[in-house]
Amino acid sequence: MLDGTLNVKTRRRLMQLGMSVLALPFVAGGSSSQPAPRATLPPTVESLLATPGLPLEQRTSEHFRLYSELRGTRNARLLDSLEEALTHATELLGVKSVAQTPVPVIVTTSRTRFSPLISPSTKGFRGVLANGSSFIVLVVNDSVRAYTRHEVMHDVAFKHWGLTYDGGSWLSESLATFADGRCQGVPNITVARDLLNQNPKLTLADLTRDFWNMNGVHRHESYVLGASVIEFLWQRGGRDAVRRLWQTGDWPSDSAASGPPLATDLSSAWRSFVTQRAGNQAGLDVERLRRNGCG
Repeated sequence: MLDGTLNVKTRRRLMQLGMSVLALPFVAGGSSSQPAPRATLPPTVESLLATPGLPLEQRTSEHFRLYSELRGTRNARLLDSLEEALTHATELLGVKSVAQTPVPVIVTTSRTRFSPLISPSTKGFRGVLANGSSFIVLVVNDSVRAYTRHEVMHDVAFKHWGLTYDGGSWLSESLATFADGRCQGVPNITVARDLLNQNPKLTLADLTRDFWNMNGVHRHESYVLGASVIEFLWQRGGRDAVRRLWQTGDWPSDSAASGPPLATDLSSAWRSFVTQRAGNQAGLDVERLRRNGCG
């Protein structure tokens, strides 16, 4: 049974599994006149659709079934974006999408419709339904863009690469942010350059150890820095280096030294890579990043 008393490590692992660590309000019969009973098991599509809020328009593509508070052409564009995100993710990971029931994607303009399944600051969520299949929630409104590449990458990575190594849950957000590619229209690598300049002593060991604590203070900073790690490893050893780290926790090393954390050996190379790759591109004001996140 899942509740809010679980320790941080357990909660992170459950989130990686795509399971909610807080109870989702289930609304019997779609009525909002009575207090919603709370359940601690993963949700069903029916329970998600029954949450109080704007009516949902339904559309279906080959791989996704969209339920959206938006209307008309905006939903058509969202479906196209989801399909493009799937193509992008499968090409990055070198896998093929298999025939399956379309993944439910629920789009809301509200930050609170699916509370406490997702927090008011969350802009997207990939989870697992009671039947074991996956679902995605996207928050999309005038101030939040659709994070389709981010959430679809979560789905593809878990389905094809499995869970990350124990202690490697930071990789899930890092890979998804890498797939998304941008932060308020600025390349992630450029934002990472400026963040590293502001934190000259930050090592890879620091980042991987403190990722979730950093996430709690300035969420998008840790995500963008994590994405730069993925880009660095991809350039250095290709997809296989990233997959090996994801599945085993084995870092490539610049030295013959063994034993954790091998990430320490690569910190200088990572920093140099980010600086060179970002070059002189205009960055993103850190206060704007902290205020608005990545869009």
